[in-house]
Amino acid sequence: MSNNTKIYLIIILLFTTTISGFMLYQEKKNNQWQYEGFLNRFYFELMDTISLIDSTVSKDLDEDRLTKNLININNNLERLHLSLDIANRSIHTDIRRHTRLFAHHPVTQFAENGQLDEDEKRYLLGIKEFLESIHKGLYSEETNQENPNISIEEFNEIIENSTNSIVK
Repeated sequence: MSNNTKIYLIIILLFTTTISGFMLYQEKKNNQWQYEGFLNRFYFELMDTISLIDSTVSKDLDEDRLTKNLININNNLERLHLSLDIANRSIHTDIRRHTRLFAHHPVTQFAENGQLDEDEKRYLLGIKEFLESIHKGLYSEETNQENPNISIEEFNEIIENSTNSIVK
């Protein structure tokens, strides 16, 4: 092989390596951006659900408002569940789905008699406590909202450590 051929091969290898490195960097940056967006949406969905549970349990609502609130609580819990599922499939497979924690709660059945009894209130407060524990774990005093620097492992730990609060 001649010296010119070696020089061309070295230039091509350097060029290819540089392009590949840049593409990997861009992909990693994009994945981080998607994860931070997921954390933000998840965090604010938690806040909405906590607030809705609080207003449902603490106020004496008429049957129509109670039914609507319970349907909205159920929908919010389903959205949290779907957010985890989508994040697991599209952002990173290490994000655990925690299916049993957010989905399949019987809260819409609580409206059948038009009011909440003490057991139903306790159940909703257990869910609220669980969500507040996650919310607290994700919170950053620096940003006054979710901590965008939480790793996926830390995120999973926060949810798993919060399961002690949930009523099932």
